Amino acid sequence: MNKKLNILIIAAFGMIPLFAAAQNLSKEITVQKDYVPTERKATKANDLPKVKKEQSKTSALNYSNWAAPTQVPAKIQVLTPYGYETTHDFSTQRGYFDLGAGSFMNVVGSAGYRILDTEQTTLGFWLQHNSTWTGKNNSPVNTIGQKQKYNENRIGVDLTSNLAPGTFTANVFYHFDHFNYYGGNSDIWEQSAYKQTVNEVNLRLGWKNHATPDALSYHANLLGDYFGYSHSLVGESYKGAKETHLQLNLGGEYLCGEYSHAGVDLSGDWVHYSKLTAIDFDQQLLSPHSNKSLGLVTLSPYFRYNHGNLALLLGVKADGYFDGNSSFQIAPNVEFSYAFIDGVTFYANTKGGKSLNLAADRANINRYTDPSSMLLGGTFSPIDAEGGFKVGPFAGFSLKVFGGYGKFKNMPLPWIPVLAEAKVSTVATYYRPISIDGWKLGAEATYKFRSLVEFRAGITYSDQDKDNGYVLGDDRAKCVATASINVTPIKPLTIGIGYELRAKRAVRSVFYSGSAPVIESWINTPLDDVNLLRAGASYKINDMFGVFVQANNILCKKWDDYYGMSAQRFNALGGISIVF
Repeated sequence: MNKKLNILIIAAFGMIPLFAAAQNLSKEITVQKDYVPTERKATKANDLPKVKKEQSKTSALNYSNWAAPTQVPAKIQVLTPYGYETTHDFSTQRGYFDLGAGSFMNVVGSAGYRILDTEQTTLGFWLQHNSTWTGKNNSPVNTIGQKQKYNENRIGVDLTSNLAPGTFTANVFYHFDHFNYYGGNSDIWEQSAYKQTVNEVNLRLGWKNHATPDALSYHANLLGDYFGYSHSLVGESYKGAKETHLQLNLGGEYLCGEYSHAGVDLSGDWVHYSKLTAIDFDQQLLSPHSNKSLGLVTLSPYFRYNHGNLALLLGVKADGYFDGNSSFQIAPNVEFSYAFIDGVTFYANTKGGKSLNLAADRANINRYTDPSSMLLGGTFSPIDAEGGFKVGPFAGFSLKVFGGYGKFKNMPLPWIPVLAEAKVSTVATYYRPISIDGWKLGAEATYKFRSLVEFRAGITYSDQDKDNGYVLGDDRAKCVATASINVTPIKPLTIGIGYELRAKRAVRSVFYSGSAPVIESWINTPLDDVNLLRAGASYKINDMFGVFVQANNILCKKWDDYYGMSAQRFNALGGISIVF
């Protein structure tokens, strides 16, 4: 058995460099033993736009998570505009291997194995590789229709050590991506100035003590990330810009009453940019190979109360920002939840604060960002509020209705140049910071019947104008709707169908007269609606082997993920899944 296992492991990992992942890969891995820890391994660059929201560093309230985004069930793999997601369910297995291939030479491959797996120590490594090679650009503003090509790889190692006083964690991964800017009007894959290579190294170290309920709990985390491009789009003689990010986070919480806790989080970020060749976030010209640094220090004290039907968090975020000039800003950090009766809850959250617009984060949303858009500073939100009601679950049914309002200063959004009101083809996606505010309304519902059927649906609407609207993605969609149903008619078989609509999309434009921008306006530069229908099925042959198939964009609709860069038409994928 050991010999057989060794041969399987060697074969699995030896095949990974030969294969690539399908369009839109995001992997979540759940390892189940006597407890169920979840490890998020990596996030693939998604082709459709979205906005990275800052995550609160304070303790979360115990809200129900039934309205969380849909997670695709075990070993059924379905492409969506916002990513490619799946989970692995393990009992005593320590490894997994997936491989799939399909149209447009989309291929998915991933593997992982826990070398050490004890109650005190876990040590595992994982691989992800994804690519596409023949996806034609069908954008109406692209006259050549060159192929979309990318080749992305990630390899990581995770360590967890449970010691007497606390838990130590260490995670490191290397990220490599090689791709072409397929939005231009020429075959630019072979031109070195227009093909790009990304190298990223990310290291995280963490410590959390084992505290009793009436003692002080504390944590410390250190992050280091290097992210760099190989080329600049300015010209052959310029190297790509680089970003180095260091972050230290410290926090503690103490029981100050029977149901009350007081705590504080302190974080510090330092970011250095080198080899900048174009413009900064103030739209000022930089000399070739310029350097620039910025920093952010955030203090977040809070008070937390949780008893009976009431959950409350009261806090503030105080941010000090430095980029050659300095600023100090304060924003709320408040969460409230009250259950009127069992199954009927009102909640209201008011957040805010400063967040950095990091190039590494932006590349996980859109790999086609122009390197000159790397330096985008920070976004400040004096308020980002949401409130609503949660009902259920009753007989497997739950409902959430909500509304919200947000105000954001210096939020980066895509823009395109318009010459004499003529359509232009863009090689990359350009970003400019704007100030914007607006409201949103939405609803989410879920229904689960035993282990046979699970249904989820949601819709969010926000009216959009030049400087108004709650941003639901880089594409400024007015309406976003999703629905999915997963059926397990027999235990080994799972079938899933999903639909997503992103309606009334548009992109901000800058009107050029001659060689300089003279008017900035929200002109009529729409993007076609995303109208995506997808389906997939998986079959578990035995405890070790499974197979899956999936079809994406079944309606064969056309739209641009970003202006000048179209999404793939109908595509299919099939493969195998192994756990051992």
